[in-house]
Amino acid sequence: MNWTFIFNGAYSTLRDRKQAFEAAISKLIKAAPGSDASSSFDEAVHAFADMYSSAQLLATELAARFPDSYSDLCQFYASDFAQLLVMFAEYTDVLVDHASKLGKTFSPPGGSDYEQFINVAALCTPDPDRDRYLLISAKHGLPRWDATTLDKKLKNLRDRIIEIPAGVDLDDPVFERVCDQLLVRQIPTALIFGSGGSIAVTSMGLPNGMPNWPQFIKYVIELAAKDGRWDSAKKQSLIDDAKRDPVRVVDRCKSALGGYWEEALEDLFSWSVVEGKVRRITLYRNLSILPFAARLTTNYDALYERINNVPAIGQQNLSKAIVKWRNGKWATYIAKIHGSIDSGDDLVVTETDYNELYNKEAWRAALRDVFLNYNVLFVGFGLSDPYFLFLMNRVVQDLKQARSPDRHYYIFTDEDDEYNRQHFEKQYGLEFVRYPRAAHIYQEYYIQRLVERYRDILNKSPLSPSR
Repeated sequence: MNWTFIFNGAYSTLRDRKQAFEAAISKLIKAAPGSDASSSFDEAVHAFADMYSSAQLLATELAARFPDSYSDLCQFYASDFAQLLVMFAEYTDVLVDHASKLGKTFSPPGGSDYEQFINVAALCTPDPDRDRYLLISAKHGLPRWDATTLDKKLKNLRDRIIEIPAGVDLDDPVFERVCDQLLVRQIPTALIFGSGGSIAVTSMGLPNGMPNWPQFIKYVIELAAKDGRWDSAKKQSLIDDAKRDPVRVVDRCKSALGGYWEEALEDLFSWSVVEGKVRRITLYRNLSILPFAARLTTNYDALYERINNVPAIGQQNLSKAIVKWRNGKWATYIAKIHGSIDSGDDLVVTETDYNELYNKEAWRAALRDVFLNYNVLFVGFGLSDPYFLFLMNRVVQDLKQARSPDRHYYIFTDEDDEYNRQHFEKQYGLEFVRYPRAAHIYQEYYIQRLVERYRDILNKSPLSPSR
C-alpha cells in the first residue's frame, strides 16, 4: 500500500482544517455579545474538534505504521505538529473562557490519544524549541515522555540536526555583512541554491544520495555506454572531455540514450526515488526560516518544496513571480528555474537546453530583475558548477553597467585559488564567504548561525510573544 499517498492526503486534510479553525477562532474573538458570539463559539468548537481529530489520526497512523522511525516521516507529513500543539494549548484557554461567559461547556482533549499526539509533536519539533512545547504540555497537566525516553526516541532525528562544533571558526567579515544586510537592515535578498543543498540533505554520492556534477556525468556516460553503444575507449574519452566541457558531454549522452533520457533522469531525481535518500533536513528547513524576499533553485528534485511544504514556481511563471516578489508575496515559494522532475517543465540539462532557455528574452529579463533589485546569496554551488557559470555568463555579466553599487552577490566557497577568486570578483562582483577546502558542511554551519541570529532578533522585537 502507498503510505506516502495516504499520509499526504491526511496531511492535506489537517492543513485545511487548521485554516478553517483559525478563521473560526478569529470570528469568535471579534463577535459581538449575544447570538453572534454563541453561534461563533459553536462554529469554533466544531472546527477545533475537526482539526484535533485530523491531527490525532495522523499521529496515530505514523506511530502505528512506523513505530521505530516515524519521526522521519513526521518531518515530511506532519511538520505543523509543533505549531498545532501551541494552538491547542493557547486556544483551549480561549474556548474555555468563552464557554464560561456564554454559559456553555467545552472539554479540552486529553487521555492517551492526546498524549500520543504530544509525543509525536515533540519529535517533529527542532531541538531549540522542543522544551518550549513540552513545557506547554506540562502546563496543561498532560503526561509526557521523560527526558531519557524522549532522547532515545530522538536519536535518529538528532543525527540529522546540525550542531556547530566547538572550535569551528565562523568569524568572516563577508558573512557579517550578509547578517547585517539580510537580518538587521532587512535589505531584500534573493536566495539561489544549487545541488550542494540536496547533496547535504541526502547521502553524499550515488547510489545512496543525490549526485554532484562529476557523479551525474559519470552516471549518464555509464548509461549511454550500455548495450555496446560505446566501447571502453570511447567512454574514457567522454569522461576526459567532461572535465573540460561537461554540459556538451551530457548533450551527447542524451542523444545516445534517445527516448530513455527522461526515464534516466526520473531514476535519479523523482520524488519516489529521492524521498528514501533523505538523511538530514536541517539545511532546507533553515533556508525556509530565513527572511529571503525571493527563493530560486537550479535543482530538478522536489526536496526543498516537499520538506517545507511550499509551492514550486515553474519556468513559465517566473515573470509572474517577479511581480509577486516585488509586492511582498510568494516569498516562501521556490522558483525552479531549470525545471522540476515533478512538473511539466522541460528540464534544462544539456547545452542545447541551456541555449534554448537562456535565449528566451522574457525569461532572461525576469532573471535579470532578480539580480538588479535584490542582493543575492548563493548556497550549494561550486565556482566550476556549469549551472552557476551559465547564470553568471548569460545573466549577471550583462548587468555590469546597470547594476547598482548597493547590490551585493554573495557565495559560500572553499575556493583557495586567489587568482580564480579575483577573477570572479572582477567579472561578476561576487563576494566570498570562505571556509576550509572541501569542508562543505561549513555552509550548513553558516546558515545555522544566520538562523540563530534571526531568532535572537525576533525575540528582542516588541512584537515577540515572549515579551
